[in-house]
Amino acid sequence: MRVNRLSMLMIAYALLFVILLGRLWYIQVFMEERYKVAAQENRIRIHRVKAARGFIYDRGGSPLAINLPTFGLSFVPASLLRNGYPSVEDFLRELSMEVSIPYDEVCRNYKRRFYSNYWPVMILDNLTLVQVVDLRNWLSSKPFLSLEVDSRRFYPWGDLFAHILGYTAEISERELKLYGNRGYRGGDQIGKLGVERVYEDYLKGLDGYREIEVDALGREVSVLKESPPVNGFSLVLNIDRHLQKVAYDALGENRGCVVVMDPKDGSVLALVSKPSFDPNTFVWGIDSWEWRDLVGNPDRPMFNRAVQAELPPGSLFKVVVALGALSEGVVSPSRRVLCTGSLTVGNREFKCWREGGHGVVDLYQAIAQSCNIYFYTVGRELGVGKISSYAKRCGLGIKTGVDLDSEAEGFIPTAEWKKKKIGEPWYPGDTINFSIGQSYLLVTPIQLASLVSAIANGGTFYRPKVAQLLQDEDGNIIERFNPEVYWELSLPKSVIDEVRKGMRLAVSDGTARALSGEFKAAGKTGSAQNPRGKEHAWFMGFAPYDDPKVTIVVLVEEGGMGGGVAVPIAKKILDFFFRRYGYGSGKA
Repeated sequence: MRVNRLSMLMIAYALLFVILLGRLWYIQVFMEERYKVAAQENRIRIHRVKAARGFIYDRGGSPLAINLPTFGLSFVPASLLRNGYPSVEDFLRELSMEVSIPYDEVCRNYKRRFYSNYWPVMILDNLTLVQVVDLRNWLSSKPFLSLEVDSRRFYPWGDLFAHILGYTAEISERELKLYGNRGYRGGDQIGKLGVERVYEDYLKGLDGYREIEVDALGREVSVLKESPPVNGFSLVLNIDRHLQKVAYDALGENRGCVVVMDPKDGSVLALVSKPSFDPNTFVWGIDSWEWRDLVGNPDRPMFNRAVQAELPPGSLFKVVVALGALSEGVVSPSRRVLCTGSLTVGNREFKCWREGGHGVVDLYQAIAQSCNIYFYTVGRELGVGKISSYAKRCGLGIKTGVDLDSEAEGFIPTAEWKKKKIGEPWYPGDTINFSIGQSYLLVTPIQLASLVSAIANGGTFYRPKVAQLLQDEDGNIIERFNPEVYWELSLPKSVIDEVRKGMRLAVSDGTARALSGEFKAAGKTGSAQNPRGKEHAWFMGFAPYDDPKVTIVVLVEEGGMGGGVAVPIAKKILDFFFRRYGYGSGKA
């Protein structure tokens, strides 16, 4: 019996030895790499060295977006235990009391920015110099904490360029999931709007790193390896700072927008949308009440009207109808129509804007005086199908591809659409309204800027371009954004010239007379009906007439008559342009 017990004990010991040996073999063979990595991570720290974001300049070299230094506090979670903290939560509680920041907020920062137990977590950022001084004694007893110099975007011109530049802000959890494989970490700044977002990959640069050896307390012993960061490229825009300021001031307190372009290559020289907002608010952290005020503001200051507003163009659309009617042989420039002030179609009476009418007018006078009756007549003969076709041919209802985000598409109605969507036939009255830019028609200001540029240059639609080039820190050009043709009007030059003559007459002796000046301009005014209030005031034009160097579109929401409101704004801008850059100069 005793022998059996001894045998059982020996077998048990032998079995235990075999298990222990197997486990040891498993650890050494199968788990070798894992434990090697863990040991290495416990001894080595990787510190990221952030790349500086590229600056943004106007075409003349004036800085529009720069970086300012800020202070941040980081720590390596793995170092807390050996420094007397049972858990991360215990440390965060102590930290929140020391810096007088709510514990919940500190926890959110940690969870959002945590990447690895062995990677530094920027737990606090945007610390002021005063806060850093207050923390100096507390930091001296915390060798595992690092005070780091970071940077934040600063927009010296505030709201003047907000809808062009956009802004940067801390990357969100959703963005981290989308772009985490591109080197982003929690707490990083990323372009959220405007060219900051569109050209993010060029501006952000490539982060470097320092591989350091640490002791048991997490203190630096030596630098094993380092790779310097590659700073982001700087972005030079086509925007002219001086012209932008004049356009911004000319728009005054009105809601609306201004787009100024070079018709020979599509360069956007100025783009203003009002009301505007200060992008610096987002960079340094926006309070919840500030955010509510912005998004809840009925004037929508963050809405970029130049590329996002979809509105009826009113009488500006008459140039499209004129182009179509001339191309289809519906009218000739000499054909005359009698305007008595009204036209009866079916049982409805449609009026001209001028009470009593314009009398007998030809194509040039109809464009210059913006005669509704003329275009009612021509539009009815042309028909809804042809009008829709020429609207699309003129680049309306199609995104221009401008290098700003959230561009709207606009809308060109058709008889088929109305039947399918609304369940009603297309009535003759719909064609009448369509002919003068009303009905269901919606366009964007940037589309009209492209259209008037094509009319000015003879029929070529250049993609509107805000950015001009990229350059490195030494000023070397990395890439130049050359003009892109995205559409051709494909109409006989003679047809375009006839419409241009009518637009010239509008300035010399028509609804845009207020634009008359030293420069010889051409244009078209418009007043678009608004079911929620006063008419929207429009103007689009170009100058000089014989050799166009600049085109302009002005929209004033609920401004009333285009000739009385939008044209004076355009005149201030064009007066400045030609005073500063000369009658024969096309480059701002």
